[in-house]
Amino acid sequence: MPAYFNGVFGHKPSSGLVPNTGQFPTSTGGAFRFLSTGPIARRAEDLLPLLRVLAGPDGVDPVCEARTIGDPDRVDVRDLVVLDVPDNGRLSVSRDVRSAQLRCAALLARRGAKVRVERIDALRHSAEIWSAMLGSAEEVTFRELMANGAPFSPGLELLKWSVGRSHHTLPALALALIEGVTKLRPADTARFVAMGRALRRELDALLGERTVLLFPTYPTVAPKHGAALLFPVKWMYAAIFNVMELPVTAVPLGLDAHGVPLGVQVVGAHGCDHVTIAVAKAIERETGGWVPPDD
Repeated sequence: MPAYFNGVFGHKPSSGLVPNTGQFPTSTGGAFRFLSTGPIARRAEDLLPLLRVLAGPDGVDPVCEARTIGDPDRVDVRDLVVLDVPDNGRLSVSRDVRSAQLRCAALLARRGAKVRVERIDALRHSAEIWSAMLGSAEEVTFRELMANGAPFSPGLELLKWSVGRSHHTLPALALALIEGVTKLRPADTARFVAMGRALRRELDALLGERTVLLFPTYPTVAPKHGAALLFPVKWMYAAIFNVMELPVTAVPLGLDAHGVPLGVQVVGAHGCDHVTIAVAKAIERETGGWVPPDD
């Protein structure tokens, strides 16, 4: 979302490719694989050099592995299948966002890619899957990290936040509340964790060395400053791919009529970071990529 909201390129690596050393608060247990650190740049060609610098085990991160990163320049767009997924089936996207994604699909088709519209039904449960998978995988809860050993009530902190007296941000408090609800309903948590694992298998079957997915990063263009905090469920358009552990490249697609950035996510198979970056470079060649803010 930072890349999308600012009209630049960004890359979320496959899990385990880049160490998350230095992040705070960090994830624990199995949830450590859901945290990915990656580069943001104005040019698509800068993503891979930065990724190569960042990647590889550092002796601290417990899940980072030594892996070979492929070469985007050896990826031919004419060999690719592009799955155009319009929305998640629950939150509709704005006309400008959908139009930009359609233009992106069309330009890839002109370059020889095989484009088809795809629906993935389980994405309508992105919020439930994300919260269930994250909550069940954490060994130390986010709430415990926020409390730092002291008593902590998300509800009370939310009231304090409303009058400017809390030390915590609204997204952090929302996550603590969601985490608490997840713990209270173990049967639902297990059901959505199973649904998430099934979604991962479905995506693994759809994607590969020659198949990528186009998907909105957010259902609207960037909202006014602070407004995104009021509707955290909209973040699920991006967050679902964290718990899927897949590589995602955010690609800018110019500005709307009001000078606000448009863009799209390119999602790839695990370990195919070079493929999503290759698609970003192909789109950049056609559209010009980053556009300076409109005066």
